[in-house]
Order: sequence, then C-alpha cells, then structure tokens
Amino acid sequence: MSLPAKKHKAEKRFIITQQQPMSPYSEQYRVIRTNLELLTQRTSMKTIAVTSADKEQGTTTSLVNLGVVMAQRGKKMLLIDGNIRKPALHLFFRKKNQYGLTDILADPHMRTTEYILPTSVEGLSILTSGSQKGMGIDLITEQFTVLLEKFKRIYDVILIDCPPAVENANAQIITSCSDASVMVIRFGKTKKDKALKAKENLKKGSSQFVGTVVLDKRKLKKSHFFNRNVLY
Repeated sequence: MSLPAKKHKAEKRFIITQQQPMSPYSEQYRVIRTNLELLTQRTSMKTIAVTSADKEQGTTTSLVNLGVVMAQRGKKMLLIDGNIRKPALHLFFRKKNQYGLTDILADPHMRTTEYILPTSVEGLSILTSGSQKGMGIDLITEQFTVLLEKFKRIYDVILIDCPPAVENANAQIITSCSDASVMVIRFGKTKKDKALKAKENLKKGSSQFVGTVVLDKRKLKKSHFFNRNVLY
C-alpha cells in the first residue's frame, strides 16, 4: 500500500480519512480496509497489532486512518496505544493521556471501560497508553492477554499501536498476544535489513503476519497491500 508520508508533527494532528474522506489517499486506506476485512472474515481475527521496523515510520498515522475507515463501514472499533514510552494516539484525537492501558494493567480489578475514550468518529473509541511510562508489558503478558479477550467481546476489531518490532520486548509481546500483525514501512527511509529483521521477529510470534503498508513520500498513484509472503 503506497500512501503519502507526512511530517511527524503533522501526523499528530491530521486524520486524512476524516477530514478529506474523498481524497485519493483516503481511498487507498479503504483498499487496505477491504483486504483486512477479507482476512478477518476468513480467520476470525479481531486483534491486529500495527508495528514498524524503526521509529517515526508512520505507524500511528496508519493505525488511526485504518480505524476511521473501518468505523465508517459500521464496525465497532477500539484503538489501543501500546507504544508506552512514546505515545501519540491521544494527540490525533486531542485527548489527554492521563489514564489508560498501563493503569488498567497495573490494577486488574479496575473497570476497564472507565478509561475508554469516545472520539468524534461514530463507532470509534480509543484507549491511551496511560500514566505509567516505565511499565513493560513483557512483565504482565497474562494480564494483557486477558484484557484483549475482554475487549473482543465488546468490539468488532481492535487495532493496537506498537513500538518498532526490532529490539523492543513490548512490541514482541503485543504482537504475540494479537491475532494478527501488520508492518508499516516508509519508502526511502526504512532500512532493508531492519525491515527484514522486523518481519522475521513477527513471523516468530504466535500471531499471523498478514501484510505490509508502505508510506511513500513520492505519492505514488498505485496502492499496494502486501501479503505475508512479500516484503517491499
């Protein structure tokens, strides 16, 4: 899937599928949505981790826009910020990151729905990373798995924003706890060796690696969503 890359600061504010739903790039996200829907219908996948090979690859941008177009289709969506050390999901929706995922994991008896935040997109809710920045999900894998199972009973699809899949324990845990994983790479910036290493790490996990989204600063006209056997 080739999409226009945006500067990091702009990614925090602009949701093209919401603000410019008729643009060619919004249509490209709808193409990815269709591919993911076909996969989830065949395999009953509900939790999808979205990760990358390196930082600042546009992972959160891709996750947010996919969440919006899936909600526009009528899906009940939840976006989770699993990038605990560098959270960005809340910035897209102008929300405060006071309490969220890490607070729930720190206190399993807490009512999880209290920290789910609605958005201006009908059917789309978010769970921010929370206040405990130093927490490692790898230390509480069981709680995270239980939490995802709870959300599966409430939402049609759950997209999880992950840190890079290379040399990050949290990313490996999140992808392993998810039903499937998608990798975002940025054309001209993502190094091939890191992309291959990330792909290798994802395929080692228990989740299904379903494809790659390519953010292309050259603004190519063609769209591509690559299956798990191909890496661009």
